Amino acid sequence: MKKTLRKMIALMSAMVMTFSCMMMLINTTGNIAEAFAAEEESGEYYALIEEMAVKFNNAREEMGLDPLCIVPYLNEISQIRAEEQLTQYAHYRPDGTFFDSVIDVETVDYKKAGEILARGSKDADIIFDAWKRSPSHWANITKPEFTHVGLSLIYGTDSDGRETWYWAVIFVGMWEKTDMLEGQRMPEIVSAPYSDNDIVPACVGDLNGDGMIDVFDLIFAARYLDGTIEFNSAQLKAADVFADSRINEADILVLRRYILGQYSTLPVTI
Repeated sequence: MKKTLRKMIALMSAMVMTFSCMMMLINTTGNIAEAFAAEEESGEYYALIEEMAVKFNNAREEMGLDPLCIVPYLNEISQIRAEEQLTQYAHYRPDGTFFDSVIDVETVDYKKAGEILARGSKDADIIFDAWKRSPSHWANITKPEFTHVGLSLIYGTDSDGRETWYWAVIFVGMWEKTDMLEGQRMPEIVSAPYSDNDIVPACVGDLNGDGMIDVFDLIFAARYLDGTIEFNSAQLKAADVFADSRINEADILVLRRYILGQYSTLPVTI
């Protein structure tokens, strides 16, 4: 229940709480290859976000720290923060409030929060290395108190007319490390190609053969389209979620909307 004593304490103390937010801005614009335009709502974003989250947890594991869980709600608000960078590249929001005002305490009863930002590249290796070289960013990524994370990546034009990639990451530390948030999960990378004998999808949309249709299938679809993995004949059939005998960005969009509940069945035919 949200109306617990601890919740009320969190709400009353929100205005005076000191957050652990050791933050700086990373700007790689001009130091890397020119960014490429992204397909609207492309599943590639999900694959890159997943890759970055895995990098965070690998670094934490090397230091003996608990991994961070990805939370859909934190991804959503990090998307808001990424979009706000187009107006103002800072940890303060366009309305003048600090970044943490984007978090609804009724939704996430957190104890500590932190944010890291970057712009200039969609390459997870480039951005992760930049963050690693920054003591403030690295302190957030490896903070023992943080338990959950939300990540976002967008491509846009800022107020000065510059077009590039923007990353926003929001970390939270719950009151107890055992506290769970709705939809939380461990990030997982998808990288290896598969043969005809490796994966047998259970239905249309189930691309990784686990019997479910979820964000991992979206990652598989994105990896297939960017050439990272290959599909067997059964996966090719399962990936045609738009039912047009082609596999392209439209299938990723349909799969995403199905996972979000905007479509009730697959495949989707017009």
